[in-house]
Amino acid sequence: MYSHKKNNEDFTEYVAEMVQYLQDVSMKYSPPEQQTAGGAIIIGSKLILPSTNTQEKLILAPLYHHALDLVSNFDNIPSFQWRHVHPIFKFYLDALPRDTPGAIKILKLLIKIQDVLGKSNKMNSEFFDFENVLLLSRLITCQLEIVKNVDCDVSLRKFALESLAKVVRYCPGKKAPTVGLVVSGILGGLFEGDEGIFGQHGVTGEHHNRE
Repeated sequence: MYSHKKNNEDFTEYVAEMVQYLQDVSMKYSPPEQQTAGGAIIIGSKLILPSTNTQEKLILAPLYHHALDLVSNFDNIPSFQWRHVHPIFKFYLDALPRDTPGAIKILKLLIKIQDVLGKSNKMNSEFFDFENVLLLSRLITCQLEIVKNVDCDVSLRKFALESLAKVVRYCPGKKAPTVGLVVSGILGGLFEGDEGIFGQHGVTGEHHNRE
């Protein structure tokens, strides 16, 4: 047990040093070079993440978050497509735990990906394509499972609700039918009953409306 904990501590320290190094070095390069470097890290996740457990994915999250900062806009990287981002999104979505710190860290990374996609017209359109409806369904289902789980901390439920609102915010108008297929018939369940599932624990629709 001690060895496992020590290994995680060493891995965490290594990732932190790597992120700091990238932050220091990236300032010396042009924006296109920074974007290419960030894109390479995202693509490389396809080789790294399959062999990692949930804890290791959580430790690696800051590295990929910084890579997304470097990218800024996927459309600025020649030949970059949604299929290059799909693996990291899917691996982290599949690893989403139910404990508050871990779940929030992964949700933040998924939202960061969506934020960068939101600036990337071509890539964002691909994300909301009908061909990607299964991943969207999985994402929304996970968000709703957390929101509706009264055993989850209120902070986690609120964050899941905010992340759900991001899906609606970034969905292009012409792609709305895709999201409609996913959310139709389930959003009504969010406010069922006298108080609704949010009122029970102080999670209100007003919080959602701010998104």
